[in-house]
Amino acid sequence: MTTLDPQLTIIRTRDAGADFYDSVIDRVRGSLDDSGGVMFHFSGTYADEFFSVSAYSNRDSAADMFAAVTGPQLEEVVQEAGGGPDISRDEFEIFGFAVHDDEELQDFRFTQPDEFVAVFVTNPEITNDRYLATTAAADFPNVWPAGLVIHVAASIGNHMGVFDVWHADADMASFYGDRIAPAIRKASPEVTSSVEQNPSAIELHSLYINSSSFEENRNYLRE
Repeated sequence: MTTLDPQLTIIRTRDAGADFYDSVIDRVRGSLDDSGGVMFHFSGTYADEFFSVSAYSNRDSAADMFAAVTGPQLEEVVQEAGGGPDISRDEFEIFGFAVHDDEELQDFRFTQPDEFVAVFVTNPEITNDRYLATTAAADFPNVWPAGLVIHVAASIGNHMGVFDVWHADADMASFYGDRIAPAIRKASPEVTSSVEQNPSAIELHSLYINSSSFEENRNYLRE
């Protein structure tokens, strides 16, 4: 029986990039005695927006972290700059996640170009039940694709949104095209959208994995 109640927090900034993020994250890291409940975190740019994705062990940790640390640090950076970007913050319930057991990826790191990418997949036809049926048909995460680091599925309205973090040189097309797409067709033949057509690759700027969070829950699925 797991005690997790994980929450996904996405912070997006318009007209701001990695420098703004770096100035905030330096302050945040200097204010923390521990991980603040963060299990994993990554940041990057997509469609002219810089965003960060943080997975917390529970909702209280997410709220406390923003109220006590992230929110005040964001405000200070904006005030010192005499104004700042448009910032939005959204929270989503995590339905399931899986993290690869790779000691080299633990702790915080700024990534190098072409080192990692995140892939965002959303499909309004993929409900919780269809997600479960698809992952079962694909035998995922039991058979882990080479190069995948993190998989997290969150409830966005009445359907699923999925973030996958990969090594940039991984064969992502094989996973989505040869495993996931056939699994969707097998598990939910009524689904018309093709998963191969909608993954969006995002070059990552930073990546953080708190290995102590996964001592008992490297794979998690909401009951």
